[in-house]
Amino acid sequence: MGVLRTAEVEASQVVAAESAIDAPQAVSWIIGVPQTLSALTKSEVGVQVTGRIEAGVDLSQAEFEQTSSGVLVRLPKAVIAPGPSRTELLWSRESWLNRDRELPIKAQEQGRELLARSARSSQLLQTAERQAEQLIRGILADSGVDHVTVAWKSGSQSN
Repeated sequence: MGVLRTAEVEASQVVAAESAIDAPQAVSWIIGVPQTLSALTKSEVGVQVTGRIEAGVDLSQAEFEQTSSGVLVRLPKAVIAPGPSRTELLWSRESWLNRDRELPIKAQEQGRELLARSARSSQLLQTAERQAEQLIRGILADSGVDHVTVAWKSGSQSN
């Protein structure tokens, strides 16, 4: 609720997903050709998920302490917050025997998770923390505080 979002990245992932069922033994005997059997039993979908991943600091967990030389601010580590995303269906092939209606949704969810994972592996969290610290220092300096010390709480979300 009180997250100060200070960094974001726009990213895109292409995800291919498939769903297959075991063909009944009788169908396997009749068809015999692996490619034809696959066409009967395997559904595939490809989606491109594009979205914004944001990172920020939850100010509702911030602690401010007046010291003899100024203000000590203890901030929680930055966290990732998925922003809006959009999904584009790139291809779809539905088999005759396996009509998996949930497959595009599964691929979309997998794409969103890959976006979040790629944001965590980037410097997004560190950037969000650095920018939050600069912003807090600037606000307090504009309020007349001469010396601001920022400390980060343990239990880091960022590495």
